[in-house]
Amino acid sequence: MGLLPRHAACLALFLACLLPALLFAQEAPRITQIDVTGHRLVEESAIRLRLKIRVGDSFSVERVREDVEALFKTGFFDNVEVDATPFEGGVRLTYRVIEKPTVRQVRIEGNEAIKEDVLRDKLDLAPGAVFNPQAVAKNAEKVRAFYEEEGYYQAEVTGSHQAVSDREVEVVFRIREGEVYRIREVRIEGSQGLSARQVKKVMATEARFLWWFPPGILKKTDLAQDVERIKALYLDHGYLQIRVEEPQVLRDDVNQRLEVVVRLQEGLQYQVGEVRVTGATVFPSEEILKDLRIAQAKVFSRDLLRRDLARLTERYGEKGYVFVDISPLTKTDEERKTIDLTLEVNEGRQAVLERIEIRGNTKTHDKVIRRQLELAEGDTFDGRELQLGRQRLLALNYFEEVKVNTETGTAPEKLVLNLDVKEKPTGRVGVGAGFSTGSGVAGLLFLSEDNLFGLGRRLGINLSLGTQTERYELFYEDPALFDSNYSLGLSLFKSTRDFTDFDEERTGGSITLGRRFLRVNRASLTYRLQEVTISAVEPTASTFIQQQVGTSTTSSLTLGLSRDTRNSPLDPTRGYRVLATAEGAGGPLNFDNNFYKLELDGTIYRPLVEEWKVVGLLRGAIGYVESFGDTLSVPIQERYFLGGPFSLRGFGFRDVSPKDPATGDRIGGNKFLLGTAEIQFPILEEAVSLKGAVFFDAGNVFAEGEPYELSFRTDAGVGIRMITPIGPMRLDWGYNLQPRDGEGRSRVQFTVGRIF
Repeated sequence: MGLLPRHAACLALFLACLLPALLFAQEAPRITQIDVTGHRLVEESAIRLRLKIRVGDSFSVERVREDVEALFKTGFFDNVEVDATPFEGGVRLTYRVIEKPTVRQVRIEGNEAIKEDVLRDKLDLAPGAVFNPQAVAKNAEKVRAFYEEEGYYQAEVTGSHQAVSDREVEVVFRIREGEVYRIREVRIEGSQGLSARQVKKVMATEARFLWWFPPGILKKTDLAQDVERIKALYLDHGYLQIRVEEPQVLRDDVNQRLEVVVRLQEGLQYQVGEVRVTGATVFPSEEILKDLRIAQAKVFSRDLLRRDLARLTERYGEKGYVFVDISPLTKTDEERKTIDLTLEVNEGRQAVLERIEIRGNTKTHDKVIRRQLELAEGDTFDGRELQLGRQRLLALNYFEEVKVNTETGTAPEKLVLNLDVKEKPTGRVGVGAGFSTGSGVAGLLFLSEDNLFGLGRRLGINLSLGTQTERYELFYEDPALFDSNYSLGLSLFKSTRDFTDFDEERTGGSITLGRRFLRVNRASLTYRLQEVTISAVEPTASTFIQQQVGTSTTSSLTLGLSRDTRNSPLDPTRGYRVLATAEGAGGPLNFDNNFYKLELDGTIYRPLVEEWKVVGLLRGAIGYVESFGDTLSVPIQERYFLGGPFSLRGFGFRDVSPKDPATGDRIGGNKFLLGTAEIQFPILEEAVSLKGAVFFDAGNVFAEGEPYELSFRTDAGVGIRMITPIGPMRLDWGYNLQPRDGEGRSRVQFTVGRIF
């Protein structure tokens, strides 16, 4: 093996020193000691690690030369010398190294469009590093390539260095940015079956539309991914022979513009031929075929097939067949231009849940977690139920994250479910401020524990003191009374509210016994005892309001039935919630007010565009209240009013109501209808969960003696949603679509915090 020129001097010196020993020795001398000198920054242990020769080894010129070369290859040294001297009957090797200088400072000059800290993130050369001339050139090219990625195709970056001391250098990168290049046109050539517009729609690379629009910067990484996006588009439209050439980028240096040309060859479009299913026993083949969207499609689509396979695999998982293997086999008929598809199903064995391991819960008891799963050891594994259980655990708001995974147990068909949770604080204490267009400004004080003793119980105090309302509440909830499916809720409250024509004060309490059944259903029975005082009635108020002055007591029982399949109670994106209640007051329950009230309220949530996280919701509500016995008319506190942040958002608080014919005062009605359609979409997701919304509301309130009518007050508008530490925040601007005399054209509805 030849010697490198830079090694020649040190090896010649080494051989001159060692030659006498070699001439008089019959055997190669042994190495009795190895020394390393001259190093300052590089650790001696790091140098010795590169040496293959060891104390006790026989001397070898070849091995010494390899060691010298290995040290040079580290890039840390300008020179390496080896000296050999007799020592204790052998040879002592001394490796003398001269380290390369270090970098004292790295300066960047000439940058204007791109900030210096952004450019420094692209460098791997920093103060204190060992100087390497090749690294300077390499980093200069990295910065230039980054400028090109940002559209600066004429950018020039030069790197230089100068000594500032005997062992230190300063590195300088000088930049001439030039003008930014933007894409003038993206041209698709060869598209016939699909239009150029369809192809451009899936591309991240796009031409600049107007001079102030940000698009138009060419990203090479995006362009490379665009090729795969175009292929996927064509494969999803039956073009299985699609070929996409590497895009060509044409530069116009005079006008600083780019033109991107994408050439493709579509090939033939294939239709869906015969679709068959083999090997299925859990589900009949005919049933599987009926649910396959690819079987009903005309054009063969790879994406449609992929989604069908995912849904079918999920269906098998719900039956415990988690090891199912579904292989799609295709057969091309070139003459008919069709693809025959056969799904070969290998169902495997049905899995049984052998054990559930819960980890990470230091406060929450295992039983609180297990009762959300609806799965127990020995049950047939159900993948859908497992995901629903995970959603229910997150909905408790006890955990920051819940991770589930499975592993094989003591037999191939037995599974161990590992449930890893990360708890978060459930005790809340604080003060804040809230505002509602219906309740005014309020100061908030809340003290609660949502997971009392780790048993899932809630205990808390809420106080709201504001300009128009005051409320005090003490509550306790046990969702699993005596570890059963029954729940218990207790509440004591007092509130005051200032209305336009009168003041209202309520004092009372309630006790609720509930029972959960069939997983997402709940029945409840609530006893409420409430005392209401109406005072400070305006002298010009209607006769009906004048008659409400004084104190009355309501004793009532309410039967509630609900079904809740939402994936989150605070920010749902899928599922529905329906609540039906029937309340009876007075009669055998005694006290002053006699009435019965029936209400039904339901909201459904559905993803509209899943990849963009756009969610639609529809809400419908209806209510009816009627007095009986000694109560000649429904008390004003039990009547219906619409308008405000949670009903008709284009109207003021309680503005939609029957009016007294004589005074025009709003006196409420005994029946109402309400409908809402809303679309929600994300605005910010990283730092804070901020959503936008567009909505349409329709509803009305009807007086006693009037029938329900399809004569609705309507509004439409936009809003934003956000979850804050003191509660949900909603800001809506509603536009009254058909304003009447005395009504405003639009309203801003704002609520934040725990307004009661």
